[in-house]
Amino acid sequence: PMPPEDPAEYEAWFEKVTQRITQQAVEEGLVQGTNEDGTSWQMVAPQPNFVIKSTNRTSKVFVNVCSSEHIKEPQPVGDLTDETAEIQWRVPLSCGPGRADKDKEGRPCLVYDVIYNDGTLERASKEADFKQLIIALALSYLRQKSEPELSE
Repeated sequence: PMPPEDPAEYEAWFEKVTQRITQQAVEEGLVQGTNEDGTSWQMVAPQPNFVIKSTNRTSKVFVNVCSSEHIKEPQPVGDLTDETAEIQWRVPLSCGPGRADKDKEGRPCLVYDVIYNDGTLERASKEADFKQLIIALALSYLRQKSEPELSE
């Protein structure tokens, strides 16, 4: 499950999680655990790839596009036996909560981390159209979850 979207709840959740892990485990790239309600969680240390620059009504927004082998690979969806049908894909991603930061001029901004599978970003590095697709997916996800005023 994703961390809570409410910033007040997120801080308590994050504090509880960090009390259960060590810095060494984070540096090794993967930590797993179970919440008190029985749901499981997994923390990954993604590899940076590129940054999407955008804005909302009040500030700049930076989206760090990262990769991790722990994110599932894209999967085709629908009837794959129908050769005339267009194949649709489900492209998994993970997105952390926004955090306040400052841009290179020292002005306030928001930063999000969006993580895709390693192979997804490898393909995006070779195919400009596919890269545009994953950029659009990241921005669409953020608009739905927390940044409805995010620009293109």
